[in-house]
Amino acid sequence: MGGMARAAGEAALRKTKDAGHRMTEPLRDAFQSGRQSTNSDPSPNTGGEGAGPTSPASTDNAPAWARKLRAEQAARARRHSTEQAIKDGDRSGGSAAPSLDQKDD
Repeated sequence: MGGMARAAGEAALRKTKDAGHRMTEPLRDAFQSGRQSTNSDPSPNTGGEGAGPTSPASTDNAPAWARKLRAEQAARARRHSTEQAIKDGDRSGGSAAPSLDQKDD
């Protein structure tokens, strides 16, 4: 009885996986065509691991709008860091007024 249940479960799982692959196939095709249209390298697949010309660190092949966005984000991050450093520098390290509760011994 256990073998029949296992076989039925595996068949159901296989059907579910196949349906999932059929549903995501248009997305994979669109992704691949988008990758190929932005990639100057004619090789069909770079592995999708961030390697090659499509790497986020590579700005040479990025469109102008992406380079502009990245520059704006970097400038915003620098401004924020500067503002935080100034704000933290304005804070006093200790209390400015002495505590009146302390007794001199």
